[in-house]
Amino acid sequence: MGKAARLKAERRRIATADEPVPIGAQEVSYPVEHQAAHEAGHGVVQWTLGLPFDYISLDTTPPGVWPVAGVKLQLGDRWLIGAAGCIADFQSRNLTMMDVDILKLLLGSPDGRFTLTDRAGNPAAQPDRQPGVAPGADLHLMALAMSDDGDGRPWPAPEIISVWRECENYVAACTPAIREVTARLLASRTLTYAETARIAAEALTGIRRPSMPDWFEDAQELGRRLEVGSS
Repeated sequence: MGKAARLKAERRRIATADEPVPIGAQEVSYPVEHQAAHEAGHGVVQWTLGLPFDYISLDTTPPGVWPVAGVKLQLGDRWLIGAAGCIADFQSRNLTMMDVDILKLLLGSPDGRFTLTDRAGNPAAQPDRQPGVAPGADLHLMALAMSDDGDGRPWPAPEIISVWRECENYVAACTPAIREVTARLLASRTLTYAETARIAAEALTGIRRPSMPDWFEDAQELGRRLEVGSS
């Protein structure tokens, strides 16, 4: 980040992209347990960032974390909150990705799929990447930025992998709260921000809060610069 060419390319591409729909709100069919973990991941991480939302629901069409007027998410917020949904779902099933599959998810692959592995490193599933990276989807802005470093080439692979691994670490640190919010969401189908905050705070009592990813402030600043450049 910080290269003049990259800034110019990202200003042109991201600032003109469609405004994302509410975090997690995608027309994708998942088992309800997976969907609940996904939405809980979004909601808990958004709470840790001090960004209120209206409510989380499994019953809206599509399910999602719905925004509240006047609360603006910057680029770094969107990257971290967006990634948190996928990661929380994967972690709840004890699944992860090898480095090469992070690149397949964010940059693409010949068949449009990436592989999830179990703790032993065995392939467990090969999801379609498109629901996560399509316009308006959770990972759209991250994938969009990483696909072009300003001269038509993607970001260096180690940089992309590092960003994702730091997102995984952040979500893992929130696991007790995500687990509790998931259970309550499955029971009640809808949680307000106040309810989510109370459940998460209780679950993390006495537990060290996650450290911000190293890339987070750079992404926030980049988002502010893109916003100024497009105004």
